[in-house]
Amino acid sequence: MPQEHGTKQEVRWMSLTNAQGNGLLFVAPDQMAASAVHFRPEDNYTDRNNRSKHTYQFKSCANTVVSLDAATRGLGNNSCGPDVMSKYELKAANTDFRFFIMPLTKEMNAAKAARVNMPVCQPVNCKRASTGRFSLTSSTPNATIYYSINDGEWQKYTTSFSHNEACTIKTYCTAEGLMDSPVMSYDFELFINKSGWKLVSVDSQHGGNEATKAFDNDASTFWHTDWGSNEPRCPHTIVIDMTRIYQVTAFTYTARTDGNANGMVKAYEVYLSLDGKTWGNPVATGEFKNTTAMQIAKLKTATAGRYLKFVAKSEVNNNAWTSASEIGIQASADVTAVDEVYSPVLFDDENYYTLQGVATATPTHGVYVYKGRKVLF
Repeated sequence: MPQEHGTKQEVRWMSLTNAQGNGLLFVAPDQMAASAVHFRPEDNYTDRNNRSKHTYQFKSCANTVVSLDAATRGLGNNSCGPDVMSKYELKAANTDFRFFIMPLTKEMNAAKAARVNMPVCQPVNCKRASTGRFSLTSSTPNATIYYSINDGEWQKYTTSFSHNEACTIKTYCTAEGLMDSPVMSYDFELFINKSGWKLVSVDSQHGGNEATKAFDNDASTFWHTDWGSNEPRCPHTIVIDMTRIYQVTAFTYTARTDGNANGMVKAYEVYLSLDGKTWGNPVATGEFKNTTAMQIAKLKTATAGRYLKFVAKSEVNNNAWTSASEIGIQASADVTAVDEVYSPVLFDDENYYTLQGVATATPTHGVYVYKGRKVLF
């Protein structure tokens, strides 16, 4: 079947000229993947059911379509044999990519003109590991990295550090002979430590793809419902004891990342409970997209919960299965150990207050403050 083609890997520079030798020079100091073709991928492929299936159906264009990519995924999708090696996979992440587009004339030597570099330090990337520790990196050699937390004092980065609360981290770096990098800002939610989470129940799981692998902080493993003869159909349900009470603001879902779409969730419901018995209405509902990037389902109202129930109502291709590489939550607070509450709000003796300071005389399911103490409903 006609498909995308023409990409070159590990490209340092590429020139595009007319018959007179004039044109453009594309330069990537750190290398790139690049192509120059006479077709647009979107003109030939929408999805597996809407695509050019034969050569005579292939649509070309008169314009030259140039693509410059920081990286491209290796070929292969595990349909007949092993998937690509992990180093050739692409995962959702912040990516630095620098390149020049320069005018080129017939008098110029493209190879010599491409021997240029940016006189500016590259941005600092900030990542939080599954352990909660932050690491800062820059592709600029011998760079000195600085960071601040919640607009506090700038600190010199020497090793990874921990900060479990929700925060904003700003970063930049310096290097001799170069201008400082731009200041980057990264927002992080409250750190959720899933290492203590426990499986309460699951309606179905396949040997080797047990339900605990849906929250093991390892994107290469995944939960998959049983398949084969007499395989159960959706909906599929998993219940998890998070062992702590969180003020949950969102649910997160990451589909399996091995190149196989089997079991990827479409329609879903999410429930929270304080005791694992009283669930009430779902706190989030909707449909996930067919993507391996982490997807976030925001709750309309922040809700306290210790137990998490995820119900997969359908699969992206309407198959019987459910799979999940990682499921998790985002939260504004860990209220497990909160006994005394200090707030600028003047609490009276008649009302209950949400953790955001909103008063109510008739509290419903959740965590409230009453006479300065945390109470659960």
